[in-house]
Order: sequence, then structure tokens, then C-alpha cells
Amino acid sequence: SKMDETANANSWAEYVRTVDHGRKNLPWDVTKAEPVVRASMYERKKAEREYDLISSSFRNPQKQEMMITKKQEKELAKIARVTELNNSTFNFISHQGPPRMIDTIPKEKKTEGVPPRGYNFLTNLSEADHARAPTFYDEEFIIKRAGKPKEKRDVVGNGREFSIINNNFTHDHDRKKKEEYERFKSHTLEKYWATHDYDPVRGKYY
Repeated sequence: SKMDETANANSWAEYVRTVDHGRKNLPWDVTKAEPVVRASMYERKKAEREYDLISSSFRNPQKQEMMITKKQEKELAKIARVTELNNSTFNFISHQGPPRMIDTIPKEKKTEGVPPRGYNFLTNLSEADHARAPTFYDEEFIIKRAGKPKEKRDVVGNGREFSIINNNFTHDHDRKKKEEYERFKSHTLEKYWATHDYDPVRGKYY
């Protein structure tokens, strides 16, 4: 190609001669190449005026009649296709009837998958025990799987003082709520009077 020729040039003069030769001698036959058709503004406007946007029809009666004929043929073909499907003996609900093209396609063979873990994620049973289901209502299996009963331990301490579920104190909610309000009130008054110690009406400090 031209890129290969210029890349394989041994000198700058050879490179210039190769580029100049490529500009003067095109890599295709000019006589056999199809000329580029350039439409003038007049031709484009003339083609645009052939169709009337207001009436949605061609101004040429023959072209309009041809368009109507094609539209009718398309609608008749669609109606014929629907009629053929309605009169078909194949039942799309029960999939019963003559063989279709899709029935000739070979079906993919189902292979037994390899579990990614040795137990079932939902039932927490081992794969062997889960394969021999149902074991959910087997009393012997439940007793065997339960094992030694867990030791119940008492909660150390009284837990949290405030519950974020119901927004209440665990014990003596009304009294603690009132104390919290009084602390908030005194703190607010203290912050307020720290910056409001001058009476602009009387012109005196408090």
C-alpha cells in the first residue's frame, strides 16, 4: 500500500518522490470509477416540493396512486398473515400441532450442576442430606441435628439507657424526659443571654 511504500523509503528524497507520485497517480482506474453526483439547490428543493406536508400526499397523481397501492398491498399481506395464524392447526397455548421450524433445532442437553459449596445456602443442610429431602419434618433428623441444647446466658447489665426503636428511655421515661427538657431550656437561655445583654428600647444594659 501507499503507507508501506512511504514507510519503506530509504531517504527523504525518495519519500517526497513517493508521496508526489501517489498524488498524481491514483490507485484506482478513474475511467471506471462512478462519478460523484452532486445535487444542486434547485434539484433538492424540487424534490422536497414533490410531497405536500399539509395534505400528506404527493403532488404527482401517479406517484400518489403508487404509494396508495403499496400501502394497500402491505395491509393485505398483514391481514393474510393474521388469517393464516388464526386458521393454523398449531395451538400456541398447549404447543400441540404440526412440527414447526423451531422444533427441528436440537435442544441443549441439561447437565447436572456442581454446587459451589458443600451445603445448601437456604436450608443450611449438607448437600447429601438436602438431596434426600424432605427432612424438615423428620423428628429423628431434627433431634440428631439439634445436638446439645445451648446454654442460656443472662444479659449482663441493664443494657442501653435509651431505645432508638421507640425513642423512649428504658426506665422512668417521663422523669428523664422532663430533666432533659430542663437542661436544654437552661442551656438555651444561657446561650441567648450571653449575646443579648443590651436593651435597645431603654438604651440600658440588663
